[in-house]
Amino acid sequence: MAACTNIAYATDFITFKRSSQSDIELTRTSDTITYDPLDWKGVRENLRHDLKAVTGSANAPVVVGTIGKSKLAKKYKQQSKELQGKWEQYLIFTDRGKLVIMGSDKRGTIYGIYELSRQIGVSPWYWMADAPIQKHEQLFAKSGIYTDGEPKVKYRGIFINDEWPSFGTWCKNQFGGINSKAYARIFELMLRLKANYFWPAMWDSRFNEDDPLSPQLADDMGIVMGTSHHEPMMRAHKEYVYRKDSIGAWDYATNKANLLCDKQGQS
Repeated sequence: MAACTNIAYATDFITFKRSSQSDIELTRTSDTITYDPLDWKGVRENLRHDLKAVTGSANAPVVVGTIGKSKLAKKYKQQSKELQGKWEQYLIFTDRGKLVIMGSDKRGTIYGIYELSRQIGVSPWYWMADAPIQKHEQLFAKSGIYTDGEPKVKYRGIFINDEWPSFGTWCKNQFGGINSKAYARIFELMLRLKANYFWPAMWDSRFNEDDPLSPQLADDMGIVMGTSHHEPMMRAHKEYVYRKDSIGAWDYATNKANLLCDKQGQS
């Protein structure tokens, strides 16, 4: 196992034929991807789909863990020390016949998983733009330790502006509306592109109320939610229009109690 002082930055670590005796074959194995069941939900739901799409099998000698969350990460003390206190950083390294993906936090681990996915042949745009997924019979991981380091910009993302007709029509046709099913695809693309910040459609939509699964999904996947333009305190423009008779004035100075926790019990 390579020492942390030999970290390689922005380096390809996957090959499709053996280049060295120290390479670890990720295919033709009965090993299953190993996670701690207490690790973040968004960490535990990514890699199997991509491996099966590339090789036909979801099995691989891969260990995934987030420091401070996964007991699997505790055994790698040197790497955990390297990641301690870092923002969204991952380390990918080989150890005794396994490929290990460790993250300093939830997104760090997810970015590490998706870096492996990208290198084996799954484009971030495989669903959104129908980018073909490469097929490979063999995958090998080169011995070493790899990372992209911490991001230079802390928050990186997009916002949905003027969601009708284009965005809203697409969501309605694909998912039945602007809901968690639509946002799941958007969030996945963002994470595969190593983004983390999102302002949702809020002109004629209410992210936190139209589909209660949407904010939970954002938290599970590690997306930081914000609001755009004039929407205050994570509440949508049309929300007040729909509720003004029961909520009262949209005035924090005179109506603080109802704005913090309205009569439907939502804060």
